[in-house]
Amino acid sequence: MHGTSTEYYKFDEATSVLMDLRRMKPKVLTEVETGILNGEPDRVEVGIQADRKATQRSQAIRTGMSRAKLWGTHVGRPTETDEDFLQKPSSQKVISALYEGLSLRKAAERAGVALNTVHSCQETAPRANRSKPQAILRGLHRNSFSTDKN
Repeated sequence: MHGTSTEYYKFDEATSVLMDLRRMKPKVLTEVETGILNGEPDRVEVGIQADRKATQRSQAIRTGMSRAKLWGTHVGRPTETDEDFLQKPSSQKVISALYEGLSLRKAAERAGVALNTVHSCQETAPRANRSKPQAILRGLHRNSFSTDKN
């Protein structure tokens, strides 16, 4: 098959083709097709742009944090002293529950805290302030080895 590409479009009887074309309903463009013709970005392009922007923002934050560290500024969560931790109402509830001789789980349940918070109170109380009442410290020490299932 050699020749010009126009030979494929030559019709012997053009009237039948024209009649078929006139009977066809006009194409209704979808929202995506209209957007493409108008030069609007599609959802995929918008998603890619959003990802790029988020990555750039994240990198800018990391850079800023690194600079702050270099300048000697504390970066991250604020530090909390042992005394501050033990002064919290939840810690006070845990300490009083342990002083009453409750098990770790029961103390956590009564104070409305997680079991790890009870462990933190146990670890923090003896080292935080040696002037704490010895009964509380004994209670904490006793409960740290307790197998009581109250």
